[in-house]
Amino acid sequence: IPLTALKVLNRFPHGEFIGIGSRKEERPATKGFLAHTVEFLVFEVDSRILITRARTGSFPNYKTVLPKEIAHRLKVDTLALERVCREAETVANRDHGVKWTLDPGGVSTFESGDKDDGGVFRTELVTTYAGKEQIVLEFNNRYVLELCKQVRGQVVEVGVNGPPAAVQFETEGFKYVVMLLRR
Repeated sequence: IPLTALKVLNRFPHGEFIGIGSRKEERPATKGFLAHTVEFLVFEVDSRILITRARTGSFPNYKTVLPKEIAHRLKVDTLALERVCREAETVANRDHGVKWTLDPGGVSTFESGDKDDGGVFRTELVTTYAGKEQIVLEFNNRYVLELCKQVRGQVVEVGVNGPPAAVQFETEGFKYVVMLLRR
């Protein structure tokens, strides 16, 4: 289901959910387009009907992306994480992302930007990291900010194996995976 459709459904008054259905339409070949089939989803709540185009394509099996075992777990407050990520975003270079360095002792450092491109951001964030070695993670800041919007004000458990593995954020049965940037 496209995100826009979910947002529209969320704005519907919480009335009686009548049903969900789907339908397919055969589209003939036209200038620039091959003949194809389009699938639509139809949602009906009370007297309101929402018709949206179904997402198509091949999607990876999410179980292959989730880490099987997690070597290090730490906890971090999403309000503090969001603040740090927003600050880092001001000088973050889209190609380089944000660097999160987990140091033994529970202090982690966020860095972004480049001296040559006009500035560097660096700040510290207190976490519960108890590992014995330093781990450096580099990720696209927008994905972590999206997580923070969804679970604002909660403490999330962060599962880290170190690069190149994904980082797993978890709270109340909700799992969110952020893939690291490759260097």
